[in-house]
Amino acid sequence: MYSIVVIGVFLLNVFASAKDVTTPVPYHASVRTDEGHICSGAIISEKWIATVAHILTKQDKDANIQVVVGTNQLNGPGDSYSVSKIFYYPKYNSSFIVKFDMALLKLDKAIKFGSQVKAIDLPKSDTKEGANMVVTGFKTARDKFVTNNLQEKYVTSISNKKCKRYLGFINEFNLCSEDKSESVGDAEYFHGTGGPLVENNKLVGILSQFFGTLPALHNRVYKYKGWIKKTMSKNK
Repeated sequence: MYSIVVIGVFLLNVFASAKDVTTPVPYHASVRTDEGHICSGAIISEKWIATVAHILTKQDKDANIQVVVGTNQLNGPGDSYSVSKIFYYPKYNSSFIVKFDMALLKLDKAIKFGSQVKAIDLPKSDTKEGANMVVTGFKTARDKFVTNNLQEKYVTSISNKKCKRYLGFINEFNLCSEDKSESVGDAEYFHGTGGPLVENNKLVGILSQFFGTLPALHNRVYKYKGWIKKTMSKNK
């Protein structure tokens, strides 16, 4: 009996680490083509979405890229907006995506904000080691347990020095996270990238890469803040 209980608690901890979101996440966006959801993103203003670059560069040049907001479900009701232009961080290189994997989407018209749809602020300061954060995203076909519902995961930031011992190739534009409820790294994660990483109601990261039981890799938004503001200001 004891062994069954122990096994049951272990499985509960593993499978509960990434769970369905039960309340609205007003800043979360689903980036899609006519084929469906391709990645997530974060609403940072009425006409701008922050997301990852590497997923967008995989799409056909004539792909119809849209953003859906105001829903916690992939097939649920939401508001759809067309993307008018994509801006990649200048140092982004598709042959080595993990270092500067940042992109901005400009929408063709302003998002209608309300209780279910809002922008999230950029960070005023850099994220420190040990910060408590939450990341949201959708699972994909690569996940063992596919669900239609938006997922959330509570994680802790780790230093780049520690993260580099695991991954080896990160730089100051990266932010790494781990789930302390797991034995190693982020064993039960969702594979969908672009998910907003939030600390104290500020957007501190964008999920870039997931490496199974190793720490997850995010774009450190604080380091991109100057480029984000400049790009938005020059392209109103």
